[in-house]
Amino acid sequence: MKKINRYFTIILVLIMGLFLTTSHANAKRRVYTVKKGDSIWNICKGCNANFLNTLRMNGHFKDPNLIYPGDKVYVPEPDRNNQTPEPQPTEPTQPTQPQNGEDMQQPPQEDMGESSNLQAMEAEVVKLVNQERQKRGLKPYKHNSKLSSVARTKSKDMRDKNYFSHQSPTYGSPFEMMTKFGIDYSTAGENIAKGQPTAKAVMNGWMNSPGHRRNILSEKFTEIGVGLAKDSKGMTYWTQMFIRP
Repeated sequence: MKKINRYFTIILVLIMGLFLTTSHANAKRRVYTVKKGDSIWNICKGCNANFLNTLRMNGHFKDPNLIYPGDKVYVPEPDRNNQTPEPQPTEPTQPTQPQNGEDMQQPPQEDMGESSNLQAMEAEVVKLVNQERQKRGLKPYKHNSKLSSVARTKSKDMRDKNYFSHQSPTYGSPFEMMTKFGIDYSTAGENIAKGQPTAKAVMNGWMNSPGHRRNILSEKFTEIGVGLAKDSKGMTYWTQMFIRP
């Protein structure tokens, strides 16, 4: 009798799993055709859709960071009964191409009293990144000082505007920001971090995060810029920017 009950339980679990899978597949959804410059995040934002539910609906993408014009993205209908804001993703977002005709800006001039120690920590991050790449037989990234200046500006912006996000209230997405500051690229990415006191600590955090590690070890990019800012209490704001010209 116990054996029969055990088999019955297994069958019931399998049926429930099939039911849940089918229910999820049949959830109300829209089909969105990807346009140039789209990412899963900005599609969700424009469609007022839940980001995590959208990712679950689009398991057919091997890497949701890599979507291209013409791809079909399933977007869940907005949940009218639960409109609580969801956190912004900390994973790097989808690259976009520079747009012609956009105003080019120059990074704000650094304070004369900017500590050389901060720049030494930035250089240490570049060194540690290339050590990780060389361990795996990958070509080292070339340090781009202009890109580092933009990354430093992003870190200062996070510090000064009290936010932690790839999307800057001042400069927009990382890709919009690079374009505004005259960085030419064919593909680009960004990693950010907050609170780590040393270059080694921030690298450990990034290497233990799949999305951030993917940028550090990517073969899509060839150049890197690193920016660090600290507030009056010693809180650190780190930015890595990656490009292939």
